[in-house]
Amino acid sequence: MATSPIDLHWSLTTPEADGDSAKTYTPSQVAAITGNKYFEITDSYLRFTAPVNGFTTARSTKTRSEFREYKPGTNQEWNWEASGGTHAMGASLVVNSVPDKVDTREGSVYIGQIHVDNGESPLFKFTYEKERAPATTYKVVASFRADPDKDPVNSDLFKGIAKGARIQYYVKVSSTGKLTAYVQVGEVRENFAGDLALWLQQSTAPLFYFKAGVYNNSTATSTVEDANQSEALFYKLTTTHA
Repeated sequence: MATSPIDLHWSLTTPEADGDSAKTYTPSQVAAITGNKYFEITDSYLRFTAPVNGFTTARSTKTRSEFREYKPGTNQEWNWEASGGTHAMGASLVVNSVPDKVDTREGSVYIGQIHVDNGESPLFKFTYEKERAPATTYKVVASFRADPDKDPVNSDLFKGIAKGARIQYYVKVSSTGKLTAYVQVGEVRENFAGDLALWLQQSTAPLFYFKAGVYNNSTATSTVEDANQSEALFYKLTTTHA
C-alpha cells in the first residue's frame, strides 16, 4: 500500500452514493481507501476526481472529491476563529481537467477554500478556470467575501497557466483579521490581500475551516456519471494553526 505524501487529517467527500447523498469518509477511513476512482493515494501525490454528474451533499447541487480538515488523530472537525490565532493552508498541485463549458461560462473547479461553518457561502476560494477561447490556457481566480451580508467579489489572480503546469497556492488569516494569499507558477507569484473587519464585528464570532481537492463549479443534473469531470493531483497540502 502506498504511503501518502500528505498528512491525512482530513475527511473526504466523494460523488459516490451513500443512500441518496454523497459519501463522506472519516480521516481514519481515508487512509485505508484503495481502488477508488474518485480518490487515490500514491507515494507521490493524492488524486482527486469528480464527475459533474453524481451524488451531492444535502446543502449543495455540485459534486466534489474534496477534503475537509479535522484535528489530527481525532474525529473532531477543525474549526477556528479569525481572531483566534493565525491559520494558513498551502498546496502544490496539477489540475488535469476541468468540467466542460456551461452556457457562456468556461468550465471551472474550486481547488482550495476557507469555508464558513454555518454552511453559508465560503469566505475565500481559489478557482481554477479555463480562459476564454481562442486561449488554450487557464487562470486562478480569487473569490473573497469581505462582507458577510454580501456576495463574494472575484478577481483574476494568475492568468496564462499552461495545461499541466504545477501551481502552488497559499492563504493565511492572521489574528488581526487580515487575509493574505498567493498563487505561484514557476518563479512568478501573484498576491492577494483582504480584510475580515466586517466579520470580526459580528456579535457571535464566525467559525471557519479549510477545504481542498476538486469541487465542481457546475450543477449536477443527474446521478448517472459521464466523462465530464475535474481531476487534480495534489503533491503537497499543509495547514498551520498558531
